[in-house]
Amino acid sequence: MTRAEIGGEYLDNYADVDRTLLNYVTYRALRMSLQQLLETDTTAGKQEYTWLYNFAVNNPPSDSVTFLRALLNEREDMGQRLMEQRLVIFQRWYKGFKASDFNDQIQESNKELLLETMMKRVNMSLEAEDRA
Repeated sequence: MTRAEIGGEYLDNYADVDRTLLNYVTYRALRMSLQQLLETDTTAGKQEYTWLYNFAVNNPPSDSVTFLRALLNEREDMGQRLMEQRLVIFQRWYKGFKASDFNDQIQESNKELLLETMMKRVNMSLEAEDRA
């Protein structure tokens, strides 16, 4: 059996990461839109805010493509608003993203987790010795 037959190289493709980032940016755009509507919607009962909130409850944004497709079918204006906002959010994030800082953050997190694990092992060993 070749590697191609079992799915290719391990981690040779990051489509899942791209999809997750897209879904998250869409979620952030939804949160931003809801917050803006809450602050600016002057209709009785905050109708625009309430509509979008209820739509999101009934159509969870966990799959951004499905969510936006449904939103565009219901309210094209709201769908376009979220698509524009997610682009702005991504551009802001991308401008501020520093790969070296993220690398350092991963390394620091790994060190903390390994240290925590090592300390638990040492404590368990000391407790076992005390009981013996």
